[in-house]
Amino acid sequence: MSYQIYQTYTPAVSFGKMNLLFLFTLFSIFASSQNPFETSQNNLSIDMLMSTEINTLKKGNLKSLRVKYLFVPKSDERQKVISIHYHSHPEADFTDILKGQYTWKKLHSNYSVSYDARIKTNNYLYPVKSTPFPVIDIPDSLKNFLRFDDIINQKKTIEKTALELVRHETELYNAVFNIGYWIYENIDYLRTGFETIESASTVFNTKFGDCDEISVLYLSMLRSVYIPSRLVSGIAKGEFGFNYHAWVEVFFENTGWVPFDATFRQFGYIDQSHIKLAQHHTVSEMFSTTWEFLPFFGDVEIESEELPVVSAQITAQQNVSTQNFTIQIFPFTEKVGIYSSYPVKILIKNNTPFFTSEMFYLNYASDVEINIEKEKYLLNFAPYETKEINLYLTYSGIKYSNYRYTSLFKVFNRTGINDTTTVIFYPGAKIISEKMANAILDTFSVPKVVDEHNNNF
Repeated sequence: MSYQIYQTYTPAVSFGKMNLLFLFTLFSIFASSQNPFETSQNNLSIDMLMSTEINTLKKGNLKSLRVKYLFVPKSDERQKVISIHYHSHPEADFTDILKGQYTWKKLHSNYSVSYDARIKTNNYLYPVKSTPFPVIDIPDSLKNFLRFDDIINQKKTIEKTALELVRHETELYNAVFNIGYWIYENIDYLRTGFETIESASTVFNTKFGDCDEISVLYLSMLRSVYIPSRLVSGIAKGEFGFNYHAWVEVFFENTGWVPFDATFRQFGYIDQSHIKLAQHHTVSEMFSTTWEFLPFFGDVEIESEELPVVSAQITAQQNVSTQNFTIQIFPFTEKVGIYSSYPVKILIKNNTPFFTSEMFYLNYASDVEINIEKEKYLLNFAPYETKEINLYLTYSGIKYSNYRYTSLFKVFNRTGINDTTTVIFYPGAKIISEKMANAILDTFSVPKVVDEHNNNF
């Protein structure tokens, strides 16, 4: 995401009778620090193709061969399957469209099966309301989603960390967010592929993992504090295009299953590039075979890829205006002296009646570097909650102390909601030290506006 602006530097100097005005018009952009995984607020139309090659290694007598896809998109609140077409070669004797299943009655040297689908996705807001934590009286139907195994394993170190993160929480959403935020802060993403999946304890100790391994650790930590959660497999658009992806869903009593993607830093929602294909309570279930034999006679061996080959592309976008948040920037003053610390207060309000979270990005357009302590903030919100960010800005690399430096400072999120203010460092204006800036931020109050929900903002 980039923004074009024009910026002027004006030297405030005079030489004798000649008043010199140097005007440098510079073309600048906002250098994007936005999460490369995230999409905008647009609804998307995505075309995907999934295919598998199956080879017969040894001849024999086969009564029938059945191939069934387990990874098939289904419609739900945030994705709608517009069309799906199944293909096979040699042409299957029978194709069950509802089950994504192909059946041959003759033995061939190789088989090819595929489907193409068109899916529309939207920026669905999951209606997560107040849900008590810890979770008690878990029904039998959810107890499978608390189980551990060799991959989603339970270790004292993982359990201790999870307990520490949720010990003061009384809301389920906040407990789930806290664990996800810890993973975001402490576990590095490393693309390793789906050939093998390391255990939760390995990821916890090494502090890196692929999306499936990050999700496995998330599940282990959630289940350690008795939060029913499951693994989801699908595809999503990352830095290198669409590929297989894994994330987590958590059960909320009054909402159902809600997505939490620690790799994409999306907690309580997933962006529109995600397409869900299946859900599982264990990793072994995710990698269970995608075909079966009914029944066969003779010695027949079958070879195929561990996972079907998948590809996808965005074919259409529909711009949809969303105002889930309001952002307001309040600079302490219009201008400060050169080499000052520039105090800024940012208010961000959740406009929805639900628990949610969002990543907010801080950026600037300037030919001279502005120092920002943090360029992004991942925040969780209660219904209609307002949160405050206090910071100060400083210029670095200033060459001419008698010039006026004017820049644009911007706060925005993935859906395009933003606010911008002008930052002016002016020769002769009052210089604000770092200590003064911190004191100002402690006492600096912003205008209060009462909204329709009687919340000050």
